[in-house]
Amino acid sequence: MRQRTHRLIDYLLDNGLAPDERTARGLIMRGDVLIDERPQTSPAFPLPEDCNVRIRGRVDQPVSRGYDKLAPVADGLSLELAGKLAMDLGVSTGGFSQYLLDRGVARLYAVDVAYGVVADSVRNDRRVVLLERTNARELSTEHVPEPVDIVVGDLSFIGWGAVMPAIKPLLAQDAKLLLLVKPQFELAARRLDDALQDGIVASAELRLRALELLWDTWHNVSLCPGAVIPSALKGQKGNQEYFVLLENGTSMCTAEDYLEMARMATGSER
Repeated sequence: MRQRTHRLIDYLLDNGLAPDERTARGLIMRGDVLIDERPQTSPAFPLPEDCNVRIRGRVDQPVSRGYDKLAPVADGLSLELAGKLAMDLGVSTGGFSQYLLDRGVARLYAVDVAYGVVADSVRNDRRVVLLERTNARELSTEHVPEPVDIVVGDLSFIGWGAVMPAIKPLLAQDAKLLLLVKPQFELAARRLDDALQDGIVASAELRLRALELLWDTWHNVSLCPGAVIPSALKGQKGNQEYFVLLENGTSMCTAEDYLEMARMATGSER
């Protein structure tokens, strides 16, 4: 990590952790700025080498519902984000990205096939490498030249199986992924969406089936599922969605363990 020699308030402003000096000073004086998880209340505090800086809570209002989908899950899993290299797949307006930036990631590759929809607060953050008009299936080290520690993702109209072969080579050895699974798109990717009711996966058994189908997707790229967690916020049409935590570089998981996690998350009795 590069040497940090400037003042704490300057660091917040230079790295987009506060929109202006007044906000930055207020955050520091309230004890909301943590250095190596300890509050620091002096704006002029000289930052030591190799420290981690993060904001307790968030500076701005969420740019989308994605922030409030991701935050309770990632916080509950105690993911280490400060100082990490991260990637957001399907950034859209930037809710997931905003959460990662609030938690102090060092750099963020933000990927989306669309153009011009990312909120300015995310777009203008100096830590963000914005990859618009970029299909996640076509990502390579030309787009992301350094191994990423953290991946989050929220994709629509495509299943995760289509993108994971491209994502795997971009991961650090011990990377963690927290991906939002949308059962309707996983079923549609396998032409099993005839049972949907106006696009809604109404039964727990069908939602479980969608998660079950992903075991091969994870296993084929040597990613180990560590948790399956229902999203507290449903999709815009009312579909129940699920976060899956995946770990790279470990083989300590089985299909049976994953399916049991999926059963518990969906509430299916099958």
